[in-house]
Amino acid sequence: MEHKPILFAGPMILALAKNIKDQTRRVLKPQPATEDFRQPCFYNPSVTDKNGEYQPGLEVFGISSKDGEWGIKLPHTPRHLLWVKETWCDVNAYGAPGIAYRADGLTLDLMDREDFHDAQGAFNYYDPRLSATQQRYSFAIWSHDLIGGKQSGWRPSIFMPKWASRYTAEVSKVRVERLRDISEEDAKAEGIYWQEPSEADREWAKHFAEENGGSSEIRGVYVVPGTKIWATTARDAFRQLWNSINAAPKPQYAVTRGKRSITSYVSYPWEGEERTEEFRGKPHHIIANPWVSVTHFKTFHRNVEHLKNWELSS
Repeated sequence: MEHKPILFAGPMILALAKNIKDQTRRVLKPQPATEDFRQPCFYNPSVTDKNGEYQPGLEVFGISSKDGEWGIKLPHTPRHLLWVKETWCDVNAYGAPGIAYRADGLTLDLMDREDFHDAQGAFNYYDPRLSATQQRYSFAIWSHDLIGGKQSGWRPSIFMPKWASRYTAEVSKVRVERLRDISEEDAKAEGIYWQEPSEADREWAKHFAEENGGSSEIRGVYVVPGTKIWATTARDAFRQLWNSINAAPKPQYAVTRGKRSITSYVSYPWEGEERTEEFRGKPHHIIANPWVSVTHFKTFHRNVEHLKNWELSS
């Protein structure tokens, strides 16, 4: 199966750790030209040969219009194993090289990884992942200083190497829908979970009722791991999470003569009208309720290179 990377923010890493996330939604780019299209499948788009004749091209996985006029290739297919990238850092784990993960503050001691051992079972300090990258990964920052906030140095998820990944997602199904078509159950599958009131919450409600009258009954709420987002439905909690990530304008770049410059901004909010405004002197394209790909997956709490064939579904 093909290995491909996928980025997840901290809250979704916590959801993977809790085994409560088995779906992810990503904006389709570009957006479909019409609403009349086939759901994702493998197909061979037509290409033009040197004689100007149409020929079947290489197989792709994506959506296409029923008249065959356009198609969009999707980034994930049921044949993919996705190795998860997250915010991380190479650290000194009390004298040993290690990897710290920001989402939950855990540190992996690389001496515990068998794939870093030599033929005699001893830690291999000459492993190419260590020795060949010393100029890039120094393993010099003390893990407890970084996690405790005494020292900076976290590396963005996009720069995580494959060998440092600790979660793998096996894709089982991909479909396409409008963002707001998400159901309550699908919102839960995105990592939103129900949290019962704590004893402190119940005591506060009881005291408030005694002082002001009324009921002391208090219900739980749906929450997003590692955030202050909460709602009475999982769908509304997901709406807040989505807007916190996708509603803000994001710059779009073009490269001219080797120089990269911002040409426009784009955002994909949950609701609103599709329109173009001005932002920082550039066009801002607002695409509300966008078409999204919905990737269903099974999570393994291991590096993708450590999975056995018998563990996979196909």
